[in-house]
Amino acid sequence: MGGAIVDSEIRATGTGHTARAARARGRRRGALLGLVTLVSALLFALAAPCTAHAAASSCAGNKVRTLKFSTGKVVIYRGTGFVCAMTYAKNPGAARKMSITLQARGHRAVTRAGTFRKYAGPLSVTVSHRRVKVSGKVGSGSLSPRWIRY
Repeated sequence: MGGAIVDSEIRATGTGHTARAARARGRRRGALLGLVTLVSALLFALAAPCTAHAAASSCAGNKVRTLKFSTGKVVIYRGTGFVCAMTYAKNPGAARKMSITLQARGHRAVTRAGTFRKYAGPLSVTVSHRRVKVSGKVGSGSLSPRWIRY
């Protein structure tokens, strides 16, 4: 009979352990989900130097330079850790092919091109004390690629 009592005690204790084990598994799953989220965010942040960010109608940051060419201009803005640029048509109105290209030194070029009426962009790249190659086109006129230090 002593064995039967021990078995029932083990079963009763086992039920408590099962509930505690389930809570521990839940905590581990929550911690694992948090870790996966953190790793995903870090990987996204590391991939950011080559990604483009689109904003509503203009660039954030401070205007640092305007580069003019025959059919338009490229306006460059600088913020904390990024450079943003837009190509504006000299005579807006009619839809025409426009593009803006930015390339942080050591990274791939990022381009926004299409048929626009007023401007192409905004386009931004993440930089940290790197040179940035800028070029833009409006119709048949273009700004030849230039390396600019930020």
